[in-house]
Amino acid sequence: MSENPGVADFLAVGRAAADNIEASLTTLGAPLTEGQTVLDLGCGCARTLRFLVPRHPSVQWHGCDVDAEAIGWCQRNMPAVLWEANNPLPPLGFPSDYFDVIYGVSVFTHIDEASQRAWLAELHRILKPGGWLLLTFYSEHVWRATEHAEAVARGKFVFATSPKLKGLLPDWYQTALQSQERIVAAWSGRFANVTYIPRRFGNQDLCAGMKPAHSR
Repeated sequence: MSENPGVADFLAVGRAAADNIEASLTTLGAPLTEGQTVLDLGCGCARTLRFLVPRHPSVQWHGCDVDAEAIGWCQRNMPAVLWEANNPLPPLGFPSDYFDVIYGVSVFTHIDEASQRAWLAELHRILKPGGWLLLTFYSEHVWRATEHAEAVARGKFVFATSPKLKGLLPDWYQTALQSQERIVAAWSGRFANVTYIPRRFGNQDLCAGMKPAHSR
């Protein structure tokens, strides 16, 4: 999430996110390839997709977000991508076993634990067996600097109302802080090859996992 309103900075964040998605998939041994179907979860106004789409024109791109206004803008300006406005909680309007890759940048940094569990189940449902999920989380570097550091270090999930977001965003979209160990444990029951890369996205870590081939 970028808090700098400048156009150049906004675009730089999107370009860096696109670069990191590509690099992370390559590290996982699952680079983007022709004919794949990929979802940007929480796509906003296509800050990341505007860079990925022209780089991989043969990929079938999808984007979804709770911001219907942003989705409307995307539909008018990037018609090659399939867009969907969604509710804060699942389900999404996609069939099971549909996507080769799903990624979400700065989505699970802002929703509570019950919502994260519900979304992990839903994303597992719509991911193809053998497909990859990549999500970002606030890094230890971030939560160690907060008043909640001790609680998070003890393994607690902290959902805090951020003063900078108060009154600007709904109560369900605030600041989620949790340790690497807690994140990996939540993923390990559903996903194989769970990989955690600290600060892959600057102040956010990356967690990635593959839906097992036998999973349905």
